[in-house]
Formats: sequence, C-alpha cells, structure tokens
Amino acid sequence: MIAAPPVILDPFETESTLASEPRALSLHPRTFELSVDELVRMLSFDVVGAVPKPLGTTYEHVGHNGAGFLYSASYYQVGPQVLALATEIDEGTTRHRVLELLGVGGDVRVRLNAAQVRDLAGRELSKSALAAVQAGRALGQVRVWTSEPTKANELRKTIGRQLATAGLDVQVLGRNAREPAYAPPRSDRLALDALPGHDVKVAGDLLALLAFLPVPGQQLKPPRRIGVHTERVRREGSIVVYHYETHRAATGVVHVRRREVEAGTERPGLVRTFNVAGLAGAARVRIREVGGRAAAEFAGAAESVERIRQVLLQVFGARP
Repeated sequence: MIAAPPVILDPFETESTLASEPRALSLHPRTFELSVDELVRMLSFDVVGAVPKPLGTTYEHVGHNGAGFLYSASYYQVGPQVLALATEIDEGTTRHRVLELLGVGGDVRVRLNAAQVRDLAGRELSKSALAAVQAGRALGQVRVWTSEPTKANELRKTIGRQLATAGLDVQVLGRNAREPAYAPPRSDRLALDALPGHDVKVAGDLLALLAFLPVPGQQLKPPRRIGVHTERVRREGSIVVYHYETHRAATGVVHVRRREVEAGTERPGLVRTFNVAGLAGAARVRIREVGGRAAAEFAGAAESVERIRQVLLQVFGARP
C-alpha cells in the first residue's frame, strides 16, 4: 500500500467502493482464517478468470530493539497480464491483510483491505465497528479504480458475489465507522522530470533498484520477465492499446502497465504505471505518468524511503 495521495490529475483512477456509499465494511473472521494462497485464488479466478502462479514470498521484521512490525508480501502472476500482491502486516495490536490485483482488463486495479483489531485500548470505535470487532469480525474495505463506471459496477458485483460464495459475508457499518488502515512509517512523493520514454529502460532501472535494496535474509533471484500481454480495444472511434509486463528480480517484482491511443482523438494519449514491491523496509514504489507528466510515490521504513528517494533523484531526474 502507498499512503501518499496522487500527485497528478488522473482520469483513469476514479475510485469506487464495494458498497454504493464509501462506508467501512465488516468481514467474516474467515477473512483471516483462509491462507493467503486461498484468498488470492478465490478472488483471482472469478475476477480475472485465471489461476494464480506464485512468484515468491518475503518476510521481514521492520524496526529495532523489539519495536516495529512484521511484514510479509507474496506475489502471483494471474494470467498473462495481472499481478496479484498479497501483503500482511502485524503491528501487534492490529493485523492487516491486503490483496491487490493490478492490470485487471484495461487500466483497472482492485484492492481488498482487512484489519483484525486485537487490542481495543486507546481506540475510538463506533458502536457498529466495536460490535463487529467483539464478534471477531475484520474491518476493512474493497476498492476498485477504473475510468469506466460500467466496468466498476461489474467488478463490484463480481467481487461481492465471490466473497459471499467463499463465506466471507460483508456487512456495511454505520456512517461513523472508520477503517483502521495501516500507515507506513514514512512516505514521500516526487515529480519526475526525466522518465525515459521506453518502458524497457524504466523497468530495467527499477529492477536495478530491487537489486540495490533487497529484503535481508531472503533468497535473491536473477532478473526474469514472467508475463507479457498486449491487447487492442476499439471504442467510439478510437483504438487503444494496452500492454502489460511482469518482471521478477532479487526479492521483488516490477509490474508495467501501458495505455496508449493508437488512433483517434482520445486524451490523454499515453498513460503508464510502474509498480515495484519486495524492497527492504516494507517499501513500495509506484510511478504514474499521465499525458507526459510523471510522478513517483513511495513508502516504507524511513531508511528505505530515503535510499529510494536518492535513486529516483539520480536516475529519473526527480524533484520535490
């Protein structure tokens, strides 16, 4: 998860939630009883229509002298284009489970957040949220990002049906209920002045970042392209080309999404997204370019965020 808000106007990142109103949800305790593999397979098969292929898992304790949190991340290739990221964060008082699907048809992404609150001390929970926690239920949200309302509605129905089928019944909490979201130790964002025009160059630099900042104590893997897929979509007098790539290196992955108008007047003509996961310090990087304007947002442990910042400044001509 990246905590920083978007830094550029993006018409393809319209957010919608599982409920018709953006209200917090409570999820069945089974949300945390399922293994990560089962949870990924359950959502991926119905949403994407493919069986996820495991790419690796990393484990890490972030922090010093007994403080901090446990962090694990698992990566899956789902079909030729989708990358699934399953993240678990254990802060002691709260355990978080996050599942993201990147590149779901067009420029769509999906994220399921769930939080298991273990210690109520010092928490201000609404009556509905408190009742859910006392019943052993998780608190969370399901979000979909897409530029097409029709596609968003279809995905919401599909995800809701799949959650119900798996026994993860969803209840909408009261208006005052708040989702206990995970907040990274530090987050940052930069505008990028010199992002290369060739995707392969950007992906190569990000693979080098993975090699520069691997998760300590985990097996290092050589760079390898895992998945590649291109599709052309015709609509309303335009032809749009979508291209996806997944790369694995060191202890993480790089996922590339490209949306380009091949014919027609649709604008912006080019949208690119680069996601990097599996960096030391529970760090993540997301680079988004819309119509020639690029920005990076990244989060994780303070030391990792600073090192990522230095690399971005050097490689992509970043500025605050």
